[in-house]
Amino acid sequence: DLNGDGKHDLLVSGDVHDDFRGESSPGVPNSNACGTPEPNGCYENTGQVWAFSGATGALLYTLENPEPQSNPELPFSKVFGFGTAISDAGDITGDRRNDIIVGASSNDVPRGCGGQVPPASVPPAPCRRDQGQAFVFDGTNGRLIRAYDMPLGDVRPTPECNADVAGPGIGTCGFLGQTVQGLGDTNGDGVTDHLVQGGTYGNGVNDKEGRIWVFSGATGELLLRIDNPSPPSTGGTTRIFGLQTVQPGAPGDVNLDGSADIYGNGFSSAGPTGNAGEGRAWIFSGRDGSILYNLFDPSPEPSGGFAFSGAMTDFDLDGRADEFLAGQNGSGTVSGGGATIFGVPGTFGPSAVAPALKDFQPPAEDRQPTGPPPLNGQRYGRTVEAPGDLNADGQPDYVITAPQTDVGANVDQGRVYVYLSKVPGKLTAKLALARATINRRDRVLDVLAPITSLASGRVNVELHAAGLRFRFTALLNSRDGRIRFRKRIPKAQADLGTGILTITYRGNADTRPQTVRLRAASQRADLRLARPTISNGRLRASGTVSRRARGVVRVQLQYVAAGETHTREFKARIDNGRWSLNEPLSQTVSTAITQRSGTVHSYTLFTGYYARRIRGEMRSFQVLGDR
Repeated sequence: DLNGDGKHDLLVSGDVHDDFRGESSPGVPNSNACGTPEPNGCYENTGQVWAFSGATGALLYTLENPEPQSNPELPFSKVFGFGTAISDAGDITGDRRNDIIVGASSNDVPRGCGGQVPPASVPPAPCRRDQGQAFVFDGTNGRLIRAYDMPLGDVRPTPECNADVAGPGIGTCGFLGQTVQGLGDTNGDGVTDHLVQGGTYGNGVNDKEGRIWVFSGATGELLLRIDNPSPPSTGGTTRIFGLQTVQPGAPGDVNLDGSADIYGNGFSSAGPTGNAGEGRAWIFSGRDGSILYNLFDPSPEPSGGFAFSGAMTDFDLDGRADEFLAGQNGSGTVSGGGATIFGVPGTFGPSAVAPALKDFQPPAEDRQPTGPPPLNGQRYGRTVEAPGDLNADGQPDYVITAPQTDVGANVDQGRVYVYLSKVPGKLTAKLALARATINRRDRVLDVLAPITSLASGRVNVELHAAGLRFRFTALLNSRDGRIRFRKRIPKAQADLGTGILTITYRGNADTRPQTVRLRAASQRADLRLARPTISNGRLRASGTVSRRARGVVRVQLQYVAAGETHTREFKARIDNGRWSLNEPLSQTVSTAITQRSGTVHSYTLFTGYYARRIRGEMRSFQVLGDR
């Protein structure tokens, strides 16, 4: 949330976008347009980033390269400008808004020194072509907060690093910023720390080996260096270590030591069978950078590029982050791609290996093996996402892209696959949320959540606020049919006074899993309603909520038909504290309800209102009994 409206906002980059600033160099005016002969008033291919409102789509502001580069001299440089990588940087300014980190891996140091006209094959000292930079911006207004440069102790000698790679391409000065990521808090100061990767960083022996640096989000100081665990000099074949597309906050705190841990890949590395380009990955400790465990493709193949993209999930609902990984599936793969969810091993160390929990493959009718161009295959798994529970059955769901899937006669049109969980029909857990209050003074999250007395065990709880994900488990009281806890939370979250609360019940032999995700805050919503009804093919519900509330009240119907759990959601607009719903049910839904096994249950919820710090509330009713 960049503009404080309680909605997620969007960042879009154009890393080869021309940036006309009306100057040929800083302080030298020039009105000649982009694309005209040099010198002109444009920084060609330098890149830009745009921030858009998630609520309206309106442009909030534009981010420009603080060190704009003109005339990138090599083809590779022209595709990794400012905006090569973007990530949520967490709230590092303390203004309760998310900030932004942007990579500019082809920035020369000093600025633009590699862009001579005509280009020099080896720019002279002190130029370090494509050394790269990363920048942190204030999410509220786009103001530059700081730049991350190559740490002085790691700067490669020049002009040697400009010439380490023969032929077209780039040298090994660094390419810092090819990957950037907000990790979460690695050093215990309550502020999100930042990963910045140098994809082609080399030491003159292992060219393009790659390196990861971790910087303090609070101060910008260097916290960790992580080198390629399998460099070419040790018999490995990994290059470009850490070039990855991974969601902010991943992999989470996998060893539960209170520090966010770190993901690093080697998608061009030899894998478990020793073939080049199979790919592999590692999870490193956020405390000291040591290897916690390894991740290998369960179905390796040459050029599979495993571990290029990743997301964080909790597939087995054990309260610890699982990794959802896929490859870029380069030329020569025969499967068309794949993706895998990995759990956390029982022990940690350099030889520990994560267990594979679930494997995804493209549908047989879509599968396209790859080969030499133009046989691009599907590239199934080029990016993956774990968006959470999409169908309200308490289980996580998954998204996999295949950007070069042929669709009919359209070559490389692309396709997105959404995988929804299917939970066997049991009794609903009746999980609701009566109270989720954040007490700022005591730094306490106070929750009361009713649940059926048939439920048992513990629930996983996450509070996402102030750029932090605070996780713990809470005991379920089966005798009283409720979940009740008061939990001390991080100061930054208490100061904000609101956040997104997720409670996940894993289910048992009698009840289905269920997830509730609502806003925790200090002000009551006062959600009130009578039991919803279904009659004559219509769903009717009405009630009241705080007059200060805005938005909608959601009514969800949950039932089991043909052995599968179904959830349908309807929305009622809030008008001066009142809401009502009188909606026809589709023929498909009406038929399924008629043929149901078990009850039809309703969940009525107000998800919360950020601007007034109004918490979310949820009520549960049985609408129709067992047939």
